[in-house]
Amino acid sequence: MRTIQFFEFSKILFTISAGSLQEFRKLYSFQTHFDFRRWLEEPVRWSDDRRELKLLSQQTDIPLSGGESEITIYGCRSILEEQAIQILQFDCTMFGGFSGGKKLSALCELNHVDIAPHHDCFIHAHIVAASPSGLIVESFTDPERDPLQAELFENPPKIENGILYMNKEPGLGLKLSSDAVNKFGKKIN
Repeated sequence: MRTIQFFEFSKILFTISAGSLQEFRKLYSFQTHFDFRRWLEEPVRWSDDRRELKLLSQQTDIPLSGGESEITIYGCRSILEEQAIQILQFDCTMFGGFSGGKKLSALCELNHVDIAPHHDCFIHAHIVAASPSGLIVESFTDPERDPLQAELFENPPKIENGILYMNKEPGLGLKLSSDAVNKFGKKIN
């Protein structure tokens, strides 16, 4: 059984959104004061022009991540083709489901890019565990931040000391909570 390392959002000290090359240069000058052991997450996140992300990746040895704001697998593929990142943070719950996630993880493996999918660790853990490119799963387990995530499953995987232990039941090994479905769901006629 493979265990998956995860990081709670509140404990990520190495994730900083710079927003532009100019802001990044200012931040980079303070590099000795920060712990950049892992990556710089989505440094030009809301930019539709990926050239800035590629330029940034050519000007630093700090690994860059991106992709969580992409809404198609094709957008993520473009980031990979442009060699703009070292870590892809796709979110298969927003597009393509597991099929899209498996395709992207295979593409990352071929391009020597790690995967650290965005959000929903209970879903993404299986893709990360099945891929040689799997790095971590991102977790937001705070019930105040994400009450749906906290209540959605009757049997969420155990997370202890930074390790997520996947359930042994078939498939995802998760059982939907009927209480959560009633509380958060909307009946469609």
